[in-house]
Amino acid sequence: SGLYNVIPSKVGQVQEFAQLTSNFADAIENWNGVDVAVNARLRNGITVEGGTSTGRRLQDNCAVRAVLPETYPWASIILTQTTRGTTTAGLVSPYCRIVEPFKTSIRGLATYVVPKVDIQLSGTWRSDPGIDLRADYVVTNAVAAPSLGRNLSSGNVTVNLIPPATFYSDRRNNLDFRVAKIFRHGRTRTQVGIDIYNVTNSDSVTTFNQNYVPNGAWLTPTGIQPARYVKLNTQIDF
Repeated sequence: SGLYNVIPSKVGQVQEFAQLTSNFADAIENWNGVDVAVNARLRNGITVEGGTSTGRRLQDNCAVRAVLPETYPWASIILTQTTRGTTTAGLVSPYCRIVEPFKTSIRGLATYVVPKVDIQLSGTWRSDPGIDLRADYVVTNAVAAPSLGRNLSSGNVTVNLIPPATFYSDRRNNLDFRVAKIFRHGRTRTQVGIDIYNVTNSDSVTTFNQNYVPNGAWLTPTGIQPARYVKLNTQIDF
């Protein structure tokens, strides 16, 4: 499985000796991507803006694990998140190299002022990639002891059954719209508007139950995008 369980008689026996990881091998974490933003002011009072952000993260601790497999099994040893990886097993987890797929976020905005009647129309749209999903399975002593040949030394262990960065939720899309009327009286400018959030009433899931139990509620939604709602507002400039 690639997971360690220390001999019970050795639990708590720690001899710490701090050195730079680079003295032995490299632990790598980086993000490569590109952001693009454009805006245009067109004729008749139309303004358009948009942009994308695309990139992916790479995390590789395999070289350190190969050189020092005995050094980082337990959370009692102080390591950065980069070195430990994404599970409680740290460098002894099976997944010492994690390469995320390229993910793209998209943004868009458009505004238009209707001439003569001073009515402002605007809308924003965004589309974000889904979140990285897990299947966190609690390995109890009853499950581990038969194959381990003894009891677990420090209680239950939680293991992610899905390789990191391989299973994602659906994309999340959102559209907002605004209409505002401008009234002018001398040097006073009053804007009365109505904002409509989540125009399409999308129910994209934002959080999931990621605790895996056979025949349980794994991936049951625990949070969704707020439902469509309307907000009235007034702004007075004088």
